[in-house]
Amino acid sequence: MNLHGVYWTSLYQNNFFDIYGSMDISLGNIFTYVKPAVNFRLGKFNSVSSSVVYPNAILINKSNKDFF
Repeated sequence: MNLHGVYWTSLYQNNFFDIYGSMDISLGNIFTYVKPAVNFRLGKFNSVSSSVVYPNAILINKSNKDFF
């Protein structure tokens, strides 16, 4: 049995630049790890919680598109 989780949070955001943190955690028989990361994006984006980066299609603002 394997458990896997991902957590994303915005650390800083302005009009053309944002910084967000993520934590990727897996616990199980085959894979057990913790991967913290700090990421940045350049350009006009939705917030991390309503972006293509975050796996949540319900909250995505349909008027803005994310290109990467």
